[in-house]
Amino acid sequence: MQIEASFSHVTNALKMNDFATIITNKISALLLITSLSKFILHSLYLAVKPSTSAGNTKRAQAYK
Repeated sequence: MQIEASFSHVTNALKMNDFATIITNKISALLLITSLSKFILHSLYLAVKPSTSAGNTKRAQAYK
């Protein structure tokens, strides 16, 4: 009976380690997706920003 109880505790601990690994992998994947999304959005912002600011300066010069 003692051996069965020990075996049960060991298998439960191994399952918990597998669970922790799965959670860690999911968090890593979500962090990667978030970082790539932020990079893409920041790149798009930088691509659009100069064209809008150039339009504003031309409009401001027309009123002078």
